[in-house]
Amino acid sequence: MKTKRWTTRVLWWLVLLSPVIALTWDMPVGYYRYKSLCAAESGLRVYDPNPPQAKVLRLDAKAFSESYARGLLGDYPTLEAVETRDVNFSTANPPAYARYERNPASPIPTKGPRDDFKPLVTSLDTVEQRSGGRVTVVAGPSQADYMLIREHEDRPIRLSITRHWLRKPEGTLIASTTSLAYAWTNPMNTLLGRTGYTYCGSNAGSEYENQNRLVRLIAKPITK
Repeated sequence: MKTKRWTTRVLWWLVLLSPVIALTWDMPVGYYRYKSLCAAESGLRVYDPNPPQAKVLRLDAKAFSESYARGLLGDYPTLEAVETRDVNFSTANPPAYARYERNPASPIPTKGPRDDFKPLVTSLDTVEQRSGGRVTVVAGPSQADYMLIREHEDRPIRLSITRHWLRKPEGTLIASTTSLAYAWTNPMNTLLGRTGYTYCGSNAGSEYENQNRLVRLIAKPITK
């Protein structure tokens, strides 16, 4: 009789908890995958520990905007120019590039945000207005010593991977960073539509931190 009662209790508990189990069964599976990838891939990888210093850096125009270019010019005095998305043709497809340089008429602030200035902007690509919008028809020449590229990938069970690559224009890889984020639950299954995250390979998922870890390999930051 006792065995039957315990069996009945277990079955009732399974019935009562089945909605919770249905929503959370994948948590240990996802977390195991996250920890495995963290151990194998996360963090900074340097393939050339002593690369020549850069004068011009090209940022992937699909991932970086003019504001980050201004920030680099403000924080890294050894950089002469940064190439990235053209602020004058921000909707062009594929993205158009421009060259950003410091502007003597708009000096970099010595206090407060060092990206609060107006840079000199020189368009590099040729953009035409067509029926479907602005189109980049000719890519202009680049003078960049290095390129900074960002890739983001969403994987099953709420796992995301963000990679940054620093390489020379011909493809030689200098360094890379990989950060991962794991969402404990699907926000759609929570009462307030929220979830908690855990990260590895960066400080709380800070892409800015990882980008600058790569830039510091080829440019000297300002002494604050």
